[in-house]
Amino acid sequence: EMPLDFDEYYGYSDHTHGISACLLAVARGANYVEKHFCLDKSDLATRVTPFSATPGELADVIRTGRPLGRLVRA
Repeated sequence: EMPLDFDEYYGYSDHTHGISACLLAVARGANYVEKHFCLDKSDLATRVTPFSATPGELADVIRTGRPLGRLVRA
């Protein structure tokens, strides 16, 4: 379960589908987000591949998360 406020927690380790949980963590004050990534989601060699982000999805987290984080800390 994700904390409502990241005063006690500095970061968030995400193991969900998509990037929404990462962005929610940033909106709640997380300073760091950890997310597995893969180059090809169709490669099911590991258990985490379905929950991993592609490089493009990670770019979306950064592109959206940085300004969001600045708003939260303002």
